[in-house]
Amino acid sequence: MADAVGRFPGKPGVCLATAGPGATNLLTGIGGAFRDSSPVLGMTLAELETLSRLGGPVAVIVMNHSGYGNVRQAQELGYGRTAGADFSPIDFAAAARACGLDGTRVTDRPGLIEAVGRGLAGGGPFLSTRPPLWPAG
Repeated sequence: MADAVGRFPGKPGVCLATAGPGATNLLTGIGGAFRDSSPVLGMTLAELETLSRLGGPVAVIVMNHSGYGNVRQAQELGYGRTAGADFSPIDFAAAARACGLDGTRVTDRPGLIEAVGRGLAGGGPFLSTRPPLWPAG
């Protein structure tokens, strides 16, 4: 997703991940974006505070699958069940607000389009989160 946004002129894509393994998983996407010359920024939650403090017209979109979707799918196909692939509900919009950003949660495509437009018009950084656009698995 961030790579696709990064293909728009003057609009870098942003990826948000958890620290540790989540940050490591960013490397594949960032490597592909680098290969394709797409401007992409990979961040963990700590960078949201830095983004809030320094400002700038940055849109962070979190497609919240509430777990490791690719791991969940592999486990369901291979074993008929999952273990350790699902997360407790995380309110990323509240986490963004706690870091000083405008944070919103939307539930559908029109809401996402509206939130991104409103956020970019505001000129400062913002985060919007939504459930995935397609079913997991």
